[in-house]
Amino acid sequence: MNLNEESNALLCKMFSMNLRGHTRVWFHSLPTRYVSSFQNLSDKFVAQFAGAEPVRKPMDTLKSIKKHKIEILRGYIKQFNEAALQIVNYNDQVSISYFISNVNKEKPYYYLVKLEKLDTLVEMIKTIQKFIITEDGED
Repeated sequence: MNLNEESNALLCKMFSMNLRGHTRVWFHSLPTRYVSSFQNLSDKFVAQFAGAEPVRKPMDTLKSIKKHKIEILRGYIKQFNEAALQIVNYNDQVSISYFISNVNKEKPYYYLVKLEKLDTLVEMIKTIQKFIITEDGED
């Protein structure tokens, strides 16, 4: 890793530490290696959050986002995160509750998330990340 890569990594890390709410959910939902530099992250952030004010939806909108039996976990998380970004008066605990109630109860991550004491949607997603690998059959 050269000096430029290290400073880019540091800038990205510092940037993420200052995010809250919807911006933090967005940042942590980015795929691994999706951002190549701080400038790239900056461009993606501006593209996501600049411009016209998006239509805001009520919290119970998340209740309608169901994980179907044939749907992979990664797809469900992406869909859930995108909807969470549009919520007015967002609440992590309510969001976690809706997520848990909407997933397929036969899957092991359901029980793992149900047993863990998680405070944020970001924590919950990090907790179940390992199941994405096994469910999708990726390395």
